[in-house]
Amino acid sequence: MKRLAGCLLLAVFAAESARAQPLPRTELLPGSSWTTSEAREGAITREYDGVFNRTELRMKIVPQREGSADNPTTLYLSAVFPGRALKVTPDRIWLRAQSDLTLQPRRLRTPTLALSADGSMIVNVSSPAPDSGAWLNYPCGSADACAFDGLVVPVPIVGFFKLLQARRVFGEAMGFPLALSPTHLEMLTNFARELVPRDR
Repeated sequence: MKRLAGCLLLAVFAAESARAQPLPRTELLPGSSWTTSEAREGAITREYDGVFNRTELRMKIVPQREGSADNPTTLYLSAVFPGRALKVTPDRIWLRAQSDLTLQPRRLRTPTLALSADGSMIVNVSSPAPDSGAWLNYPCGSADACAFDGLVVPVPIVGFFKLLQARRVFGEAMGFPLALSPTHLEMLTNFARELVPRDR
């Protein structure tokens, strides 16, 4: 009887295993802590997630101001790769334009992010569609409860590297024009170096 029960259990287990589907691959999206306000501009932070076995690199940039008024937009970069050690350059980085709603509060924010390298458009997103890979950020977590204050956009790694070679990078984020200085481009270059495997 015990032998029969054991055989039945094995048969049930085999049937369940046959029906089981492999877990889908999780897209390497940035985590929720990559916009820490305490981060120093240009400092590259690295965070390993042991649960998902992945590492995220982050950096913050504050673009040049618009005229005499403070620019309320901050740019955050994120790159995610599997494991602890980078073995392959990621195929994209994530660029987040975050607007401080307490600065120039009467100025309308628009869901836009555009960056041009010497006149060649690298990033150009406006009112992102659901299938575009970009999305709006809502500080309260819901579009029904608050206004958006940020826009997250995937940038192909080739386009990101083109920014590093430009003499002038300018554009618009959240409805505010911006420009990146040579110092900003140097920060981006330092970030790009972290995306190349050490053995190359």
